[in-house]
Amino acid sequence: MLGPSGEFVELHELPFNIMWARLKQVGWTWKQGSGLHPYSYFRPGANTSLRKGALEGRDYFSTEAAVVQFVKSRRINGLRGRIGAVGEDTRRRAAEDDAALEAARERERAGRRTYRLVYGGGFGAGALLSG
Repeated sequence: MLGPSGEFVELHELPFNIMWARLKQVGWTWKQGSGLHPYSYFRPGANTSLRKGALEGRDYFSTEAAVVQFVKSRRINGLRGRIGAVGEDTRRRAAEDDAALEAARERERAGRRTYRLVYGGGFGAGALLSG
């Protein structure tokens, strides 16, 4: 892809608004987010219903940085066959993604367990310990 000064640049090297415009042209979409993240960015062909099991990191991304990282890691160039669609995933790559997502979730759960052990598991624990 050509950059602002006419030289070839990778899609992920462009400013996010320019990269996102190209991704939208090939089928990426967004929805209003909730909580800490104002937007959810969805890949072409992805499940777009969070209630029906869309997975962050596979079907959608909550931050611009996560979209850029995904585009970079998959060498997405916005051209046919390299648009980041769910159908482009090989079974092996999809399994690797699922394993990485599960490992991240396990690390998050382990952090919560550590917090519970160290801090007593929540509000009101101090009253039990001080008695």
